[in-house]
Amino acid sequence: MTQQPDTRGTRCSVTQEHRLLFNRRMNDGRTQPVCAAYVIDGALDVTRLRAALETLVRRHDALRMYFPVGDDPLAMAVRPEHEASWPLEEVSLLDLPSGDERDHRAQTLLEAFCDQPFDLASGPLVAALLIEVSPRRRILGLTLEHLVCDGISQSLLFEELSGLMAEPGPPLPADQVRPAASYAAYSEKQRRALGPDSAPVRFWNSQFHEHGVYPPTLRPSDKLAPAPLTTGPSGHVEVELPGAFRARLKEITAATRTTPFMVYLALLTHGLRDGLLDESLGVVFMESGRRGTETRRLIGNFAFELCAWTRLEPEDGIHDVLGRVRDSVATSIGHALPLWWATRRYVSQEGARETFDPSRLDERFTTPWMYFSVSDPRANPLGLPDARVEPYPARVEIPYMRTPLLMATAVAGAESTTLSFDFAQGGYDPSALESVLASAASAAAELASSPSPSPSPSNR
Repeated sequence: MTQQPDTRGTRCSVTQEHRLLFNRRMNDGRTQPVCAAYVIDGALDVTRLRAALETLVRRHDALRMYFPVGDDPLAMAVRPEHEASWPLEEVSLLDLPSGDERDHRAQTLLEAFCDQPFDLASGPLVAALLIEVSPRRRILGLTLEHLVCDGISQSLLFEELSGLMAEPGPPLPADQVRPAASYAAYSEKQRRALGPDSAPVRFWNSQFHEHGVYPPTLRPSDKLAPAPLTTGPSGHVEVELPGAFRARLKEITAATRTTPFMVYLALLTHGLRDGLLDESLGVVFMESGRRGTETRRLIGNFAFELCAWTRLEPEDGIHDVLGRVRDSVATSIGHALPLWWATRRYVSQEGARETFDPSRLDERFTTPWMYFSVSDPRANPLGLPDARVEPYPARVEIPYMRTPLLMATAVAGAESTTLSFDFAQGGYDPSALESVLASAASAAAELASSPSPSPSPSNR
């Protein structure tokens, strides 16, 4: 008789909670896959690749998770190791006559693969696609549902995958795979540790009292967004930052006591200033949340969604904005707690919100807001024996926007850094967003020409 999946009353982590309820509330069949793609030149043992992926799934319980629909909207379950899999689909394009046709077809397949939703209720929440474009050249796509993996977990997984592919001898039998630390156990411990009187909860309550319950709000004037859309195909605009800025970024961060993340965010904040209705800008960003040694190499979703409110003055130059961003981001990280979880438990005159309230979720996701991330394709290296592996060069992410989100991204490459916006077509004005990015590039050139000490920390 087949062993039944583990459906004990385990709840998802507070970090997973936001995305799970959001996906269910949208009810549009889409999920939030995290995709990575690589070009492999040389020999590839496909049998060993399959075995290595299966080993990863058996080793990490987060990769065997699924989220059954039932009375508890936050229920999570883990499949037994012997029932879990990491599906790998193989596609050959050798029947196409020209290299251009193969490349075009590969791009189409990757875009569809990265946008393919997962079945959250039954899983698996991982997938792989291997495209053969020539006898010695393949493209490997790997996706994981964001509910079970964040950016640092991706790096750890690819590091493990590289090691498994490089091991001598046959792959380890499935029954000899030693499980890693449990993300499900971490989730239970995390929920027990967060109480209503904890310092992070008190901090976010005060922030909500000052800035509003459903931060962060990007309140664009008609100049930026005449009619933001809720969902739709994604538009994209970008600008390449000056080479001098990239070359001196380490000097700039040292002189201003900042991180590259803060500098990129300050550039965008500086550029957006003239297109807002408010005098302050609230921006969502992700903090890994890996603060203890027990979570340093644990696989799962630790990415805390946090918010930094930055007050903007008309006379502020880029150095002033950078100082303000530094202080607001540092304050937010210093009280790390998932923003969504804190919002749902915000204590107002209505009392604590301990249950899922769809009307409040609608309010959160029908307000235009900005989410910002920093991406470096080199941060998730994949090493394979007897092959050269490079990140896939073309864009395959964000084909569709599910909210009126303005998605800002800084992509750090080997030779250049690109700032970009993704947004629902027909909502935000692409020419206005291009002007914002042009202003950010000018501010980057100013920082690169004469980095100076940042202003004194504010007293906010």
